[in-house]
Amino acid sequence: MDKISPKEAVALSECLNKNTYISNPFYLTLNCFAEEKNGEKVVYEKDITDDKIKLLFLPKKLKNIINQPISAAFDEDIQQLKKLKIKIKRRTLFGYEYIYKTSDFIYMLGAQFRSLRKSVNRFQKEYSFEVKFEYPNSKIINFLKLWAENKNLTNKSELTKKSFDDDLDACVKELDLLEYIPHKKIFIEINKELAGFSIFLKLHSDFWVALMQKVDYRYYGLSRFLYHLKAKEMEGVEFFTTGASAQDPELTNFKESLQPIARKPIYVLELGDKVD
Repeated sequence: MDKISPKEAVALSECLNKNTYISNPFYLTLNCFAEEKNGEKVVYEKDITDDKIKLLFLPKKLKNIINQPISAAFDEDIQQLKKLKIKIKRRTLFGYEYIYKTSDFIYMLGAQFRSLRKSVNRFQKEYSFEVKFEYPNSKIINFLKLWAENKNLTNKSELTKKSFDDDLDACVKELDLLEYIPHKKIFIEINKELAGFSIFLKLHSDFWVALMQKVDYRYYGLSRFLYHLKAKEMEGVEFFTTGASAQDPELTNFKESLQPIARKPIYVLELGDKVD
């Protein structure tokens, strides 16, 4: 079992061919291990729920599935396990992954996107800003530290707090991978100071990932304005994900407010043997 290099992660992400945040090359590089097992490349990670090493996704080979723990399984995996007659000893809901349609954020049409339109238009009217596509990593890191200091985690669950710490650590590490993994970036300056930024990447021909987005919440509408801008950058790639909510009600409410077209439950599984 070996750590995955950025170059290997790009190829592995394509091979996995999964429309989910955690199959992106940044995530695979920072969190996962891989090995050849029974003629198949299988991927592992340390599960955030219990710090145990588990298979990241359901493998294809039956020998690699039996009696294994799975860190991230979806409804289609549950159906596949039923077809294979593999016993599911335990199934725990981790959270939901939110899927959106790119064109909704470009054109913002209809009553359901009235709030998005108002936020984007208000931001553009109220603030004098500059859009940039490159920024020094040192200044991004300073911005991340200030963002974290202003985040209120009072009354949050332990899982949410751990997810927040892991996310912040991952954000800093992901900056070091930018030169190795294809991606796009947008930065917003207000009064010559960084006010928010977003990093995103095309995962497949019809699917992209909103990898990282952090904003100074003093600027009303900035977060939604960034979603509008990056959707325009990814025009023609039909769908995107922002990842899971990690059982954080505040984050869940924000993701819901963006009008997802789908909510994919993510399960942690403990599998048994084949049932005759």
